Amino acid sequence: MEITNKTINNAIEYIFDNLTNELGVEEVASHCNLSKFHFSRLFKKSTGESIYSLIKRLKMEDSAIVLGANTNNSITNIGLGYGYSSSNYSSAFTKHHGISPAKFRKLKKDKKFDLVSHVDGKEFIYQDFEYYNKNVVIQELEDIRVIYRRYIGDYGDLVHHWPKFIDEHSWLVQDASQLIDVCYSDPNITDKSRCIYDICIKIAPDTRLPLHSTADTRIIKGGRFASYLAKGNPSVIAHDYKGIFNVWLPNSGYSLDNRIRFDSYRVVNPDEQYFEVDINLPI
Repeated sequence: MEITNKTINNAIEYIFDNLTNELGVEEVASHCNLSKFHFSRLFKKSTGESIYSLIKRLKMEDSAIVLGANTNNSITNIGLGYGYSSSNYSSAFTKHHGISPAKFRKLKKDKKFDLVSHVDGKEFIYQDFEYYNKNVVIQELEDIRVIYRRYIGDYGDLVHHWPKFIDEHSWLVQDASQLIDVCYSDPNITDKSRCIYDICIKIAPDTRLPLHSTADTRIIKGGRFASYLAKGNPSVIAHDYKGIFNVWLPNSGYSLDNRIRFDSYRVVNPDEQYFEVDINLPI
């Protein structure tokens, strides 16, 4: 599902920016300068999901990522960070995921759970912490202005969306252009058909889009990131992504913050299915 309504994209960004705050339908509608009634109808029509349902779902899914990655933070503190008391968080998490936060975290820590990754029906064995650690660079990145298009759906469809997006914006794309994707959801947690992601092209601060463009612009905030260079076909890169989250991050001493995680492409060779991608985690 392609999200082309700029008001709805603005609302989704506002929700992601404020997941750790008290957040209600009225506040998001007010941010978009619309009445609650009109905004709710427009949001449901554009995304296939009510605004209330999306806020609750994203809080549960994002907090699950934090539960697995930030193992030094207590379950109570994580729940409080998303606006829930300890008992309410456990109840809401269990209702959404079908497993309690404590059991979910235990699974993430279980060596048998962490040793094997399944991607596209193939089984991969994770490398050890030292392997990932020697390939991670801690660096300061600047803000990046991008033109982007947002989708809700399966990450596997990225391969179909990119050629169309690049063709539509060929006037922007050069050999040195930086291609970026922002994957907000973890497909091991989120229903694959409801993952949210952006495909982006880096642009100059003064670049203006044609009035007829259905794409929009935004800023990806910079700061301190842990960057890992993954190389290979999409299955290998997806496995490395899971290794960074399941092996490196929980043992690194770092914690994710609430800035955007994003991937920037160095090499794109779709004919040979070979890519080189920097996986950038905000810490």
